[in-house]
Amino acid sequence: MPFISPNIFPARLFRQELKADVFCYLDTVQYKKNEWQNRNRIKTSGGWQWLTVPVTYRFPQKIGEVGIGQHSELGRKHLQALHTSYGARFSSSAT
Repeated sequence: MPFISPNIFPARLFRQELKADVFCYLDTVQYKKNEWQNRNRIKTSGGWQWLTVPVTYRFPQKIGEVGIGQHSELGRKHLQALHTSYGARFSSSAT
């Protein structure tokens, strides 16, 4: 049974989920600031670009206790970055 802590855009996670009968998200461990739980990189024509989700976090909160911060344009900006870098499969109808 695979265990993994939740990350943003976890490519490795999706591969593991497809192979497993049961999959557990490990969200009862401490959140790590400036790690992969709330950010990831995408490859763009200009190099790597960070996509970050702002969080409301106070040490030593667990991952499952961390909230998503307020940012009204975040989804649109991330979707635009994905669409620009990877094409039409990331259309605005997915939001």
